[in-house]
Amino acid sequence: MKKLLHGIIPLLAGMITAQLVSTGFIYFADLDFQRTLTQLAAAGYVIVPNLHVLPSLGTVKAAVNGGLFFTLTIGLALSALTMALARLRTFLGWSTRAGLLLPALLWLLLPAAVNHNGFAAFPTTLLVLIPPVVFAAGRKSLALAANRKTRQNTLLLLGFTAFAAVLVVRADMGIFLNIRDRVLFSTSLGAELNEFYYENSLYSAHVFQSFGQQLIRPCNVTAPDDPALAAQIKNSLIGNDYLPVRDAAAIHFRLSRDELIFEFHQKEVLRAKTKAFLERPSDFLNDFSRKSDGNAFFRNLTMVSLLFSGALFLYASLCLVPISLLGRFLRPLPAHLAGLILAAGIALLFLHLLAPDTHVKPDNLKQALSSPERAQRIAALQLIHDKSMDIFTLGEVRPLLESPHAAERYWLARALAKSRRPESRSQLLMLLNDQQFNVVCMAYYALGFTGNSMDIRTVLHRLQASTNWYDQWYGYRTLRKLGWTQKPSI
Repeated sequence: MKKLLHGIIPLLAGMITAQLVSTGFIYFADLDFQRTLTQLAAAGYVIVPNLHVLPSLGTVKAAVNGGLFFTLTIGLALSALTMALARLRTFLGWSTRAGLLLPALLWLLLPAAVNHNGFAAFPTTLLVLIPPVVFAAGRKSLALAANRKTRQNTLLLLGFTAFAAVLVVRADMGIFLNIRDRVLFSTSLGAELNEFYYENSLYSAHVFQSFGQQLIRPCNVTAPDDPALAAQIKNSLIGNDYLPVRDAAAIHFRLSRDELIFEFHQKEVLRAKTKAFLERPSDFLNDFSRKSDGNAFFRNLTMVSLLFSGALFLYASLCLVPISLLGRFLRPLPAHLAGLILAAGIALLFLHLLAPDTHVKPDNLKQALSSPERAQRIAALQLIHDKSMDIFTLGEVRPLLESPHAAERYWLARALAKSRRPESRSQLLMLLNDQQFNVVCMAYYALGFTGNSMDIRTVLHRLQASTNWYDQWYGYRTLRKLGWTQKPSI
């Protein structure tokens, strides 16, 4: 037990550090976001999150919950890698000051990489603080590891490397969706975890998004000598969800003679001929977003950390627990070997069970849609969506619409996106009242494909009445796809 505690304490120290840093940065970023949205609402714009969700941006609870995302991704991964590197240094006998050179070099390279496009305070703080905290908290466990046989540790490291490699090769969006559909949606606890993730992920996501990933972006436009041209520029910006308001702090568009200057935090990023901008505004705004994006590397690092942390959690659950139990009956080395073999078998079975159903083909879709097996019905709906087929030519939709399984209704909504029949619109409007918000999001997504401007009023009303930030996000995207644009009142 003492050995286990000595191994866990540095990991917990790193994760607690990540949670404290993330909570602090998200809290103040949320307050700033709240002020910005309040300003946009006062100017008459439709905001997301709406006025029902807006007060939550100023709460510690939202910051703590949002911070969990970074704690369980970059915090866990960086803490585990620091521990591994420290143990490697001890194992190789690099206990002198010279032995600190490689860890110190890696410690400096990551902050340098995240700041390559301008200083990014949040990721820099995480990357600078976590490694030394973990190293300091793990000094006692390193001393114990130095006197311990290393064959078992080598086996564990090799096992994890192979395990992570298999997951990276096999992991795709289909696996993650199948985990949600077959695991999370199937139990009350899983449904609560799914709801918790989606309700809180956007509090953390907006902290490191680029302009292009945001729904709405407040900006300031300065064109004092030509009010008519200024109005044209503002209309082009509004059409791309850059919303002019007074005193917008970050984004500024300034007209100078026949050029439009794009500024971010009072620093010039891009210049464009005004005529060219008015002809192709989205091209220049995408370029502006890319050149101003200071978090691209950190987002990629976080996504890699998500995969790493998931692999680490599964490995610990499938391998370390069996090894601990087998260690009561076997010697250490056989226990480790048996645990690794058992973990490999469970992992392969897990991947097999989550693999897509390959028995459903275009020529047996009708039978699959009416199959008593839920997995086959879902696989059929997925294939209908992927092949852009009309579901109404393949069978009765009503039983699927009334299914008690959220995953089935979710994929039904996606499949209805590919139908152009009037019935599909009525079915989607019914799915907007679904009790499961993932289904509502997909109903919004599918409505965007109908191209029916009559739905704008319905979607706008529902967006402003919703209390769920995530389905508001989908609702806004649908409004834009249906041709709606913002109209400020002042």
